[in-house]
Amino acid sequence: MSIADTLGILRSLADGRWYSGQVLAEAEGISRAGVWQRIQRLESLGLRVFAVRGKGYRLSEPLDLLDVHDIRQAAGLSSDEIDIECVPVTGSTNAEVMGAADLMRPRALLAEFQTEGRGRRGNTWQQPFAAGLCLSLGIEADSGANDGSAQLAMLPLAVGVALQEQLQQLGFDGLGLKWPNDLYLGDCKLGGILIEHRGEVAGRSRIVMGLGLNIRVAPTPEQSPQIDTARLLDAWQGTHTPPSRSAIAGAAIRALLQAVTMLGQQSRESIVERWVRHDMLCGRQIQVRDGEQVIAGRYAGLNADGALLMSTEQGQRRFLAGDVSLRPL
Repeated sequence: MSIADTLGILRSLADGRWYSGQVLAEAEGISRAGVWQRIQRLESLGLRVFAVRGKGYRLSEPLDLLDVHDIRQAAGLSSDEIDIECVPVTGSTNAEVMGAADLMRPRALLAEFQTEGRGRRGNTWQQPFAAGLCLSLGIEADSGANDGSAQLAMLPLAVGVALQEQLQQLGFDGLGLKWPNDLYLGDCKLGGILIEHRGEVAGRSRIVMGLGLNIRVAPTPEQSPQIDTARLLDAWQGTHTPPSRSAIAGAAIRALLQAVTMLGQQSRESIVERWVRHDMLCGRQIQVRDGEQVIAGRYAGLNADGALLMSTEQGQRRFLAGDVSLRPL
């Protein structure tokens, strides 16, 4: 049974209320046994469903499902400016966008759940169903400005800056950036950015910017064994109800597009200067893994090209984002 077969029941249960098996069966035009099969399919996605005789079924907590109309409204972008699609489940949003046909305009793909979500250096990135943000945005641009050059290497920093600022405008406070592409709350990871690039024909290039963001639920230690994680709602400082996942998704799409504009309009020095305002590691002791080598020292910021600088007993070291992994001590 595919997840598509469960969507009707999922939408009914999303409000967190009790629904009898008979009501769900009549709404979907299926048998009570068919309802039970679909409930089991939902549980395979990590959703906890309570089943009580005489009351029926309900989710352990309400779901805030993504809505394309609400996302587009929050992003402030028309259908002529960007294609936006939401799917229940996919392998990897980055892979789907990278493998899509020619992009006539920017394309944003969002999934409630990824089965093959990826981070940097081959790491996996998985979140519970409808608990976070799995978003990829693809654009095609002239290779002359956006190839594998130093300018493109600045894109993760530009995305981090734009995303942090957009979330702060929504009312989320205390967010920091960890070089080169992670969003943090304190010493706990909220999300990560994965930039992929492919040369196209006729001097064009495809750039896909992927964002994984914990919103309602942080991954468990089993899903993220090597790092402490947090959820975005823990950073909410507003006095009213926090923004919906769709509103956050719209702001994130706007941030990704702003980052591309930032590359074309601002110098690398200016982008680095904006990035260090949110730098969570300033002056801290850090450890860098470069292949099999582990190097410890004091974080000394970034240079004008966005490379990491570290002060060690042997002198200052410089590292490029694609070569190493970093963690604070």
